[in-house]
Amino acid sequence: MAAVSSTNPMVPVAGDPSTFPIAPDLHNLAEGQPWKVSSELFARVQAQPFAPSLLHKRCEVVPGDREYEFVQRAYEHSKPPGMKIKTVTLIHNPNLTTQFEAALSSLNPEPNPPTWKDHNELDQRQAVMERWEAITRPFQPVTVDNGDGSRRDRLDNVKILPLWHGTSKEISDSICDTGFLHFGKHSFFNTTAQKGAFASTDPGYFGSGKYFTTSARYAQMYNPRFLILSWVSTQDPFPVVNDCPHPGKGTDMGIFGTGRSGYQHYKAHYIPVANTRPDFPGSMEYYPCASGQKPEWDELVVFEKAQALPRYLVELASEGEAPPPVSVATVIPTPETKAGLNLVAICRNSDCIKHGNRVVVQKGFGNFDIGKVATDLACPCCDDALDVDDVSEIIVEDCKFVLSSIEQGGGKTKREKKLTGNETFSVKDLLFAEITTEKTS
Repeated sequence: MAAVSSTNPMVPVAGDPSTFPIAPDLHNLAEGQPWKVSSELFARVQAQPFAPSLLHKRCEVVPGDREYEFVQRAYEHSKPPGMKIKTVTLIHNPNLTTQFEAALSSLNPEPNPPTWKDHNELDQRQAVMERWEAITRPFQPVTVDNGDGSRRDRLDNVKILPLWHGTSKEISDSICDTGFLHFGKHSFFNTTAQKGAFASTDPGYFGSGKYFTTSARYAQMYNPRFLILSWVSTQDPFPVVNDCPHPGKGTDMGIFGTGRSGYQHYKAHYIPVANTRPDFPGSMEYYPCASGQKPEWDELVVFEKAQALPRYLVELASEGEAPPPVSVATVIPTPETKAGLNLVAICRNSDCIKHGNRVVVQKGFGNFDIGKVATDLACPCCDDALDVDDVSEIIVEDCKFVLSSIEQGGGKTKREKKLTGNETFSVKDLLFAEITTEKTS
């Protein structure tokens, strides 16, 4: 089928960034496997404890980090008026990352033939798919590490994009812990939808799935303060269009707006949308574009939790609001360890420069009962006593060691090793731990 004319407002124009839903050069800041972060930022987040009752780790992303520039550029391309980025927080959830990477491989088998070509409004659907190709091409090819890490496998049938989702602070904690749930009833329009902090925030116009957008401005309409920027994966989606003028819903919305999940074999639905009431600034009714109509925003609906990896929590502020102080955690260097045994804890002294951040207490060589040692630790900066409940890890470095432990379930473990470099062990799930450390020479 011949390409749709570039004069169609649906199709981005090469050389004109304003016609692209995603900044055309954004991929230059996310090369390789773009959902992964730099080794420096990864080390920073790994150094943080898991937040109480949460299953993920967080650390602040600051100006100077490549990832901050990435988020900033994605945000500025479709910026909410009068709003600026207040903070960017990296979300690291090992379980969700593993699920996301496994899903990439499962999406790669040769897809079924594109049945959208058998539907009405063929030229319009073709234009939507040209738009899709223009925004996904820069992030291809997608690669994943094979099982033993000896090579990267190329996934030619998988597309990934960085996409926005507007949410509340309460729901963001849940998303970062367990991933995106289905959203299907809109508390703005449907009187039977759930209300309150955990209300659904999408009417499911385009299928009962997880809703994302290329636009920070559009996502911010659903929550004025908190956005999540996620990596989202799929095969080529079903292009959703309108076959009648607004405010008519059209055939596609009649099919997808009934709470159904993915259409036929499709893993996603892609919908460039426009406001049904452009003369009414407060309108939140956006329908698929009809033929010849210019999209205001783009939506993508996916149907499996593993297709989306929440990566950055972005808090917004009004442009007149003073910037927050830089977190101490971002300016204090990573605590130093030394050969032998080191214990990691959190300092709670509000007068200490390390307040709220992890500290390392160096113990060196000898025979140690971790339970007893942990009750008699002091912050190396302020010398205040550290709470035993804030001791989270032991780090063993450049030594011979024997570590014997008993886990909560009663399992016993004994580890012996001559170590060059260091190893970290969590103590949160241990009933007992004893370690002997000796010099290697």
